[in-house]
Amino acid sequence: GFDPANVMLMEVPLPVSRYPESAHRLDFFDRLFGSLRELPGVSSAAVAGDLPLDDNPYIPEIKIEGREPRDPGEFQAAFNVVSDDYFRTLGIPLLQGRSFVATDRGEETLPVAIVNRSMAHRFWPGENPVGRRFEVPSHMPGQLLTVVGVVGDVRQQGLETESGPSFYLPFSQMPAGGQVFVRASFISGTLLRDVRALVRRLDPEQPVVKMQTLEQVQDEWIAPSRLTAALVGLFAILASVIAALGIGSVVAFAVAERTHEIGIRAALGASPRQLLGLVVQRTLPLLVVGLILGGLGSLWLTRLMSGLLFGVEPGDPVNLAAVALAFAVVFVIATLLPARRAARIDPLLALKE
Repeated sequence: GFDPANVMLMEVPLPVSRYPESAHRLDFFDRLFGSLRELPGVSSAAVAGDLPLDDNPYIPEIKIEGREPRDPGEFQAAFNVVSDDYFRTLGIPLLQGRSFVATDRGEETLPVAIVNRSMAHRFWPGENPVGRRFEVPSHMPGQLLTVVGVVGDVRQQGLETESGPSFYLPFSQMPAGGQVFVRASFISGTLLRDVRALVRRLDPEQPVVKMQTLEQVQDEWIAPSRLTAALVGLFAILASVIAALGIGSVVAFAVAERTHEIGIRAALGASPRQLLGLVVQRTLPLLVVGLILGGLGSLWLTRLMSGLLFGVEPGDPVNLAAVALAFAVVFVIATLLPARRAARIDPLLALKE
């Protein structure tokens, strides 16, 4: 739901002791963004309250104007506080309406919000959500927010969790949080030093915490699953090799056991092609039965691994077909090689054996 490439992330927590008023925090970030955009290669910068892939978001209940909930907790949505260029900086598409603008500033302006596609489809199905209003009683009791835009879904709660209803509030109306995102043509050590120098120039006492790229955040999130998947994949490769060797050995032994029979048929006039066809015809039912049983077993067992999969179903037909084809090739090779050797044996030697 977002593009992490070439996005630098840093945390700039403004202490309340030095920035007690909303206007002070807004002024600091306005000056910071103005300086950041002047750096070579920087295209946009934004601030937000929460990071993408946050596995512990706050999901308050909301009230939809003109609509009563049928069940308790029916109207719930996660939210984030973001600045004007947040969606452009993270590459989140704007689907309807508009993004936040400079005029969405201060308590005297119209309270606005931007919703994601899931929230629009769930709470206003078949309707245009732009212009609709809702309330967040836990944060802004009695204050109706007007929807001004719809953006694409973001996997805010982790890569393995589907996007749910979510909305965004303008940082200019609620300046909370200090996660700063900077999109540049490339991320370098020089850019990191320049960004730190800018913050110190604005406020020598202001610390910059956790400077990293958004790709690093994503990699850290998926690292445990990636390690587990790599180990499972390694064991799967070893199991496949062992299974292939086992299939080849058993089939080759079964064909070799029929060397005497093959010699008799050759002595009676059977051609090598006929002998090969006979062997394949006798062993083919074993292949069919094995593929059917193996396919059914894998459909049942792979559901235990569904938590390690992303973007693919446990019973993905392409993967199952590829594995079945691989074992079928192993089976055919294990059948034909000893069968060809047996078919070329001198019938008299085969009869003597």
